[in-house]
Amino acid sequence: MNKRIARRAATLGAGIALMLAAAAPASAAAIVERSRGVVTCVADPGDVPGLPGFGFANSTVVIAPGGVLNVTCTGQLPEGLSVPETFVGDVVCRGDTPEEDVIGQIVVTKSGQATLRCQFRIDPFAGT
Repeated sequence: MNKRIARRAATLGAGIALMLAAAAPASAAAIVERSRGVVTCVADPGDVPGLPGFGFANSTVVIAPGGVLNVTCTGQLPEGLSVPETFVGDVVCRGDTPEEDVIGQIVVTKSGQATLRCQFRIDPFAGT
């Protein structure tokens, strides 16, 4: 799974980690970034058996206290693509380096709704 959002999320995570480190005492608030109508996440050919690669039009990146970065991408399969039954599978979510890659989950329903979820551990003090 080649996802541009992983790099963007990691960059966002590093920037927010710097802000958190400089912020007042340990805030328990999560930081959320939503992107709608812009392809920031892409499934590679074969992530869903029999389908070519496709983009997700929506993404949500949540940086939770404790260094957890959750990436959720949603969208509709492109016109003309379908699956005969709901597919649930594992995908590789790419971090900035191979050591940061994690296993995520992709779900595509018969109606064409597609969801991708990845969870990264980040160092909230990276770059400080």
